Formats: sequence, structure tokens, C-alpha cells
Amino acid sequence: MKILFLDIDGPMIPLRAVITPGRSGPQRQRFDPFAVGMVLRLLHLAPARLVISSTWQEVGRSGMEGLLLWNGIDPAFLHEEWCTQLHGALETRTEEIQAWLSRHPECTAYASLDDDPLDLPGAVTVTFENGLLIEHLKAAGALLGIESTRLLHARFTAPMQEVADATA
Repeated sequence: MKILFLDIDGPMIPLRAVITPGRSGPQRQRFDPFAVGMVLRLLHLAPARLVISSTWQEVGRSGMEGLLLWNGIDPAFLHEEWCTQLHGALETRTEEIQAWLSRHPECTAYASLDDDPLDLPGAVTVTFENGLLIEHLKAAGALLGIESTRLLHARFTAPMQEVADATA
């Protein structure tokens, strides 16, 4: 099984999205649509399951499922152990991910998208200001075993896009 560890602030909600006019209140929780497209591409093409590695874990599983759904990501992608802090917070995200991986030897490959530098072989560090870029998509894709040409050019249907469009 392949896993995509995902931070929310930074990768999914970068500063450039936060300072966009009209983004306040619930709109502050809107993910960057380009980041959503890249995450969906990774989840579909790997295929991979999603594990949240973020302070947003505090919303609980049902809150996270609602947030993902509202932003066009099918919550069915969430792993059964959907977040890294389910067994308690550790000192660092690196330690939380390492502990999660030690509980899941069935994980054959992983990538972690975060704006904090993590000391992990599967870490892909984005900037808080700009979030996910194509270079990060390529790095995460390589870690998940997705060939670059396929990653960038494969066509697939993202069924949740209709849901995101309807809730906008």
C-alpha cells in the first residue's frame, strides 16, 4: 500500500490563497484548486491512501471528511488510521510519521507533502507562501512510483469535482 501524508496549511492552503480577496470565514478553508488537482492525480495514479499530518487533525475524522469533500477530495481516500496523531502527538511531525509507518509495515512507498522540513526519505517540502507546485508533484510522484510522463499527462476523471463545484 502507498501512502500520501498531507499537511493542510501550506500545501493545500498556501498564503497566496489566503490573501486572495474574498477569502475569509468559511472561504479560508478552501483548498487551492491546483493543489487539489495535484493531490487527486497522486492518489489516483499511485494509487495511494491519504493520511493527514497537520494541526487540522483536531477537527476529527468526520470534520476532516467534510473538509475534504467540500474541497473536492473523496474522503474514501483516507486510510483507516486517517491521521498521524491518532495515538497521541509526539515532538515532531517527523516522529509522528515514523511512528505511523512503524505501525503499518504494509506501506510499500510514501510521500509527505508539508511546508515544514521533515527529516524523512519521503519528505517533499513546499513553501507556505506558494504551496504545491509542479516540482513538488513530480517529486512526490517519483516517491510513489509514478512515471513522470504518466503523472503529467494521464487523463482520469475526478468524480468529486462535481461535488466541489456544487458546494462552491
